[in-house]
Amino acid sequence: MAPRGSVGDGRGAHAPGSRLALAVSTSVRYPDGLTAEQMAYQVGHAVHTLSVMLSVAAGQLGLGTLPVADPPAPEPTSVLPLPSSQRVQDLLASRSWTYQVTPAGDVVLPWGQDVFHLMVRGGRGSSLVVVGDLGLDLPVSGLAALRDLLEAGHRSHPMPACFWNQQGQAVRVGAAYGVDWGAGVTQAQLAAQVDGAITAMTEVFGQLRTQLAR
Repeated sequence: MAPRGSVGDGRGAHAPGSRLALAVSTSVRYPDGLTAEQMAYQVGHAVHTLSVMLSVAAGQLGLGTLPVADPPAPEPTSVLPLPSSQRVQDLLASRSWTYQVTPAGDVVLPWGQDVFHLMVRGGRGSSLVVVGDLGLDLPVSGLAALRDLLEAGHRSHPMPACFWNQQGQAVRVGAAYGVDWGAGVTQAQLAAQVDGAITAMTEVFGQLRTQLAR
């Protein structure tokens, strides 16, 4: 589902790069922790991403061009593998969860009325992105209340990033939770990200069902 309207993370948008990376990296608790290489990569990735966003915004506001930080280079000492569709499938199969795999290798996980898509992205295939679709149409009359709820959630939680898409008189809601594992990732860390993403999104979706559903 392509986002038509989206709500940014107000706290993260104004935070230094290291704080942004920490928000992404520690929004769930990883059982093995994060190695120094992983943290350095994610901090560098956050600084680069934030500098690009600020440079674009400055240009749009007529404030000139701001310098853009270099993207992080993969750590040559890292021996951890990158995420992959097969590793995600192995994780779900070990739990006997029912899932499907698209021709592109994306893993589709039904979850009650909702659906989660687990996708490996990035030029090197280093990012695992979990996207959830709320399996319920919300009334367009409640769009203002929906925006208020999503904005309140983003102010208190860096992830997931929620978005909405109006289709006629109905509104569909989705959420995304991604981590760039450019310095590699253990299977336990991969599992922690998947669990954290599903838990966070189901909490948001439950709120929306309780407060906004017809």
